[in-house]
Amino acid sequence: MLPALPAAAGDGAGFAAAVGCATAEEISELLRAARADGVALVSAGARSLLGRMVPAEAGARRILLDTTACRGVLALDAEALLLRVRAGTPLPQARAAAEEAGLRLVGVEPSDPGTVGGWLATTARIHDPVLALPVSPALGISSVLPDGTAWRSITSPRSACGPDLGALFFGTGGAFGVLTEAALRLAPGGSERKRISVQLNQPVQAAEVLRRAALGPLPPAEGSALIWVDGRGARVELGFEGTAGLVEEAVRELREHLKSITARELRSGEDAPLAVAKDLPVAGGVRWSRLERVITEFNLPLVDALMLDRPEVSGCRLRVLGGEPASLAARLRRFLDPDGERGRARAAEFERLRRVKRELDPGSLLNPQALPWLEREVLA
Repeated sequence: MLPALPAAAGDGAGFAAAVGCATAEEISELLRAARADGVALVSAGARSLLGRMVPAEAGARRILLDTTACRGVLALDAEALLLRVRAGTPLPQARAAAEEAGLRLVGVEPSDPGTVGGWLATTARIHDPVLALPVSPALGISSVLPDGTAWRSITSPRSACGPDLGALFFGTGGAFGVLTEAALRLAPGGSERKRISVQLNQPVQAAEVLRRAALGPLPPAEGSALIWVDGRGARVELGFEGTAGLVEEAVRELREHLKSITARELRSGEDAPLAVAKDLPVAGGVRWSRLERVITEFNLPLVDALMLDRPEVSGCRLRVLGGEPASLAARLRRFLDPDGERGRARAAEFERLRRVKRELDPGSLLNPQALPWLEREVLA
């Protein structure tokens, strides 16, 4: 039988019950009891992403696990640049704790909603302004596995400890466990931030600007390019974050390149951020060497624009705007992968995740919506 734990905050609409847990021990007890009864559990914090991830027909055999009571700042280590918090801690509370010490959270924007646990469950990696590299969003975590077993990772950089099992919990929607604690990355409060917006006449130039930024002295913490297919050119936005010297060098090199291609840098008052939906269908990752062919050769009569973002050393992500995005994204994927090799590799990678899920969670009773969400939103 399920244990009698305190009722959760919120309505738990569509679920048989809503149960609140304040500690890892209570979460373990609930997971064990639910598994014994064959009942599915859906974990949630502030509900900021729950509606998008969980089907409306939640069902009578599903229970909502509310983790908002599992909150609080545990420790701040200014020398190691880490903040240890419970997973139900609201992100504004974690940010405030860092700012009181003259530091700031890495990878967390003021607009990010929800709790630490929810943010980690939907964030696979972030940009580290100190290392100037993409890294996991936390240095260490504690979690409860689907069978109720408590698990804690080593709090250290991934490169220092071999295989990173903690990566299973980042960006996978809670498929492999319920996060209870996390050691978040911090950066000095004096880190420099600089945003550049550019208007370009030639679409191919936008891809080149993103590529040069990704390969520069300080890869951008965020970068995107909106390419209109009706001849209006392209708009590129780049955000650099790091030490003042590195940011200055990256911006100087970028501006030298922009000057050589007669691009127009948008000044304050005319560079409002691009208002683009965050849930656009993903056509896939594109290598820089193939991106020009996509822009110049692919026939896009039914699409309004292409969106390039997440620039990295090897390439960037490609999305589509307008028309029938899902079908256009499928066409682009076929164009990029005509022999299906990349698709088969992705399918094999996702099948490995399914095997791990079956091993840790027979019957998929913990967050059964997680892997379908991940396959739909990320791998598709």
